[in-house]
Amino acid sequence: MLSTAELARRPSRPPDHQGENNALIFLAQSMAVSPEGILQKLADIALELCRAHSAGLSLLEEEDQESNFHWRAITGQWASHVNGGTPRNFGPCGAVLDQNKAMICSHPELDFAYWLPIKPVLEEGLLIPFYINGKAVGTIWVVAHDTSRRFDMEDLRVMTNLGIFAGAAYQTYLSLNATKRMASIVESSDDAIISKDLKAVITSWNNGATRMFGYKAEEMIGKPIAILNLPDWHDAEASILEQIGRGVRVQDFETVGVRKDGSRIDISLTISPHQECRRQDHRRVANCA
Repeated sequence: MLSTAELARRPSRPPDHQGENNALIFLAQSMAVSPEGILQKLADIALELCRAHSAGLSLLEEEDQESNFHWRAITGQWASHVNGGTPRNFGPCGAVLDQNKAMICSHPELDFAYWLPIKPVLEEGLLIPFYINGKAVGTIWVVAHDTSRRFDMEDLRVMTNLGIFAGAAYQTYLSLNATKRMASIVESSDDAIISKDLKAVITSWNNGATRMFGYKAEEMIGKPIAILNLPDWHDAEASILEQIGRGVRVQDFETVGVRKDGSRIDISLTISPHQECRRQDHRRVANCA
């Protein structure tokens, strides 16, 4: 592994600001249309702008306790190696994260035996840390497979800018995914999960709440929570909201509600800011303030 100071000793091609701007615009458009493909688009653009032979991303993932880098996006001559990877603590990508800076790599098979089957050979690679929320979680890299291509300071500048943009875009994608996953969990839950705003107006109503109370979501969203006729809740609301404001989760608050058909139901509330709540004996409702 070499420092990128080596690049300063090489002749550097002139910058192509127009091409770079067009690439960033394309990335932004891709994010809007198909955010799940943002990493592959980044690899494609890195390959083109740096005139590399292969390009891709290596990402650490929580599923294996960040013990390996996973190649989730590759383009060029190494495209067949997609979803391969390397160990976190024994390889070029790990060195880049340990040093927390861009580095140059050449013929890693000389130091790491697991590289021997990977063809074509890595003649030279430029690796950049990839950050999410300020944390380095992987690398972006471009590779030359023979001596016809050597990277320079312009490649370092372009890759650094691409990494900054793509990190922000990928974080947006992850946030959208997390929101969708949580919405799916809430909607499929057997628990009644209801949220309301500070004016006591219902803002969400899942299928569990429909099964419990008989009202559909379109009947309840935008309506006051008082429609459920929870007398004990009204008496204790000020105290409960004060506890929530201090970060205290209120559990097992026993009260009585009224279904759409007028029948009464004993319920046990768990009240917290945007937290999942569980139902006991099919008589529990979450009223999330």
